[in-house]
Amino acid sequence: MLPLEVAQCAHQKSAELQATRSPSRPLTSALIHSADIFPQPYHIFFGFVEPALTIGGAVYASFAPLPYHQELVPTIVAARPLLVHPASLMAVRQLGSCFLLFALFATLFFNRVYKVLKPHPTLLEPVIYSYLLCLGIADWTFTLATIYSLGIEASFKPFTHWNTLVFGNIGITLVLFAVRAMWFAGIGRATTVVKGKTA
Repeated sequence: MLPLEVAQCAHQKSAELQATRSPSRPLTSALIHSADIFPQPYHIFFGFVEPALTIGGAVYASFAPLPYHQELVPTIVAARPLLVHPASLMAVRQLGSCFLLFALFATLFFNRVYKVLKPHPTLLEPVIYSYLLCLGIADWTFTLATIYSLGIEASFKPFTHWNTLVFGNIGITLVLFAVRAMWFAGIGRATTVVKGKTA
């Protein structure tokens, strides 16, 4: 075979190889299965455990708005009001509706997206990143709003100034954020990001 023909043949083989590559899935990540991007422990936690906790808050706020309202601020921080304005109870019920929305979004929409994109880890990873980022921001706005209302002194005395609801609003929320941070840090999972670029 002449050198020119050898070169043409090599060029053709190279072109065929490039054609088989998807631009969004380089060979370095083609073997990464979607379960490695979002392993079962993360899926169970964010797809089932977190929604269950959120539904618990939704039920409490929606069907027992007065006790929920009274426990938002422990009595050691401020005395319970003798009268509660109907608008306050309405706001608590609306909060319960927001909790329910988060739970439904996680159990129905997010789990559906996960199943659809599971065979495509390079698409699944940025979707999960955006989803957990939004929730992570909400974790901190919710926690900081609680701390601001309780006051700095009461916020940092959990064993003397917190009640059950405050433990849920601050403690559980920070646990949720910690697990999100573990996923962001790549703990216990693989990634499609190669050399600073998303596969």
